[in-house]
Amino acid sequence: MESDVIDTLASYKPISDILGLEEDDECHIYKFNKAFQNGDIEKLVELCYSTTPIQKLENKLHTWAENPKTIGALSATQLSVYASKESIFIQPFPLIHNDLSQFIISDEPEFKDDILAANGIEALADLLKSEVNSKCCEEMYEQDVFPYLIKGMKSSLDPFRAACAQTCRNIYYLGIYFHFLNFKLDIKYRKEFMRLGGLVALVSLLNLSDDSDEMYLTQLEAIYHLEDFCMDGIEEIPELVEYVKASNALSKLQSLEKVHFT
Repeated sequence: MESDVIDTLASYKPISDILGLEEDDECHIYKFNKAFQNGDIEKLVELCYSTTPIQKLENKLHTWAENPKTIGALSATQLSVYASKESIFIQPFPLIHNDLSQFIISDEPEFKDDILAANGIEALADLLKSEVNSKCCEEMYEQDVFPYLIKGMKSSLDPFRAACAQTCRNIYYLGIYFHFLNFKLDIKYRKEFMRLGGLVALVSLLNLSDDSDEMYLTQLEAIYHLEDFCMDGIEEIPELVEYVKASNALSKLQSLEKVHFT
């Protein structure tokens, strides 16, 4: 999901300026600033792999997400800001300064193709598929966080519901292994998620609601999460498909289809 605050700030100066980072010819912080100033997409993609820490920011850049802690995360965030320029133009931001408004409506290059050409998708995907991410998910599972996340999926705050659902998905999607040429699947994480009421909570995100764009996005993400729940990455798992059907997901999807496509 886009960050209203980060998009607003980073559209007219480097995020590193907001973080109060010092410049040094030899450090990644300086390279980040230079890449931003020059619109160097390739350099930003390269910096996605940087683990150089940055100082903690007192104010949050996002209403609920964690602030970047490394140059790599900062570079990935800046790339996402570049890629969402069109969205920034469409959506009004009450905190936008007059000068920023002029910047937004000026002619901006199309960054998405540049990010793709610079192998930016691969770099961003590597961040998501990192070993640390899997270890974090394993640790969360061992620490029995499912009940708390499932409770969060019932929150009245939509972004929080969506974040909890995404985290649950990352955990229950564990168990897919590629060992040499052999594919292995362990669905114990999914069964535990289901046993604790997670599948019912996930399906409830498909309930019809107001016309909020955020709610539409949460519903779309819930559909993807359900797909991941009942597939092994390639094919459907019949046992899990039956569980999804029994959770009343089909009728909710049909209701959504009537609303959005009729």
